[in-house]
Amino acid sequence: MKYYKFFLNSGGVLWQPFQNLVEIKSIRITLYFHKLEVLLRQLFMEIM
Repeated sequence: MKYYKFFLNSGGVLWQPFQNLVEIKSIRITLYFHKLEVLLRQLFMEIM
């Protein structure tokens, strides 16, 4: 956790692309789960 805070505080050129990568991946994961949720809802609608 100390290392993480150190990276966060140092900011810098090294941290920025990594942060962008994490944001992109989290957006993709969010979209993926949203699609999954929509599919599950459609499935339940058909079952009911």
